[in-house]
Amino acid sequence: MFGLTRGEILLVAFIFALVYGAGLLPKLIALLSRGSATAPAGGEDDGKPDE
Repeated sequence: MFGLTRGEILLVAFIFALVYGAGLLPKLIALLSRGSATAPAGGEDDGKPDE
C-alpha cells in the first residue's frame, strides 16, 4: 500500500490519533463537566467575594 512499511503506517496512524484526540478532548471535557453534579451550572463570577 503506497510503498509504506508497517512501522510507517503505524507512525502515521499514531500521529493522526494524537491530532484527532487533541481536537476531541476539549469537547469531551466540556461535555462531561457540563453534566457533572459537582460542577457549577454556568454561574457567573463577578470577581467580588461572597458576603
